[in-house]
Amino acid sequence: MADNFSLTFVSYVSWTVNCDSDRMPLVNNNTYLELAKLDYNNCQALHLLEWKSILQWYKECGLGEFGLSERSLLVTYYLATGSVFEPERYKERLVWTKTAALMETIKCHFGEHKNTSFLHEFAHSSNNLNCLNSNAR
Repeated sequence: MADNFSLTFVSYVSWTVNCDSDRMPLVNNNTYLELAKLDYNNCQALHLLEWKSILQWYKECGLGEFGLSERSLLVTYYLATGSVFEPERYKERLVWTKTAALMETIKCHFGEHKNTSFLHEFAHSSNNLNCLNSNAR
């Protein structure tokens, strides 16, 4: 899926450079095309590292056991990334994703069980508290 997006992005940038090369030869040229490709690849690599970190956190906390799917987690990460896209704001993306994931986990679990035993179990689980207090990710 990411490869198709990469090809589409590169094709669009190439097309844009070719269409506009007559109008702005000092701005739209192969040098800028190569820089755009490199920038895109760096951004994609950063987001892949962030996703791997979030997925590890998800598994360590056992959020799947409480009803959160990996797909829902991925959608949450995409929303955070689309809104907070600057590379230097990675901590905000991670906090956004983890907070939304915890809220979705609670919502999913209560939607299925309709009881308060989940809150007690979740609040007193040392494994989950360690994940919540983790500053490493």
